[in-house]
Amino acid sequence: MLWAPILSTIFRIIFMIVYNPYPTWKGRWKSVLGALRYGFWWGMD
Repeated sequence: MLWAPILSTIFRIIFMIVYNPYPTWKGRWKSVLGALRYGFWWGMD
């Protein structure tokens, strides 16, 4: 059932785009990747 973590990651990306408090993600890619990783593993539960 791999679709659940992928769907969770897609929703995480949409959330990060809509509610992004920063004007740019420059210099913040480590936290962006951490959030995507969290979304993926949250979908695995």
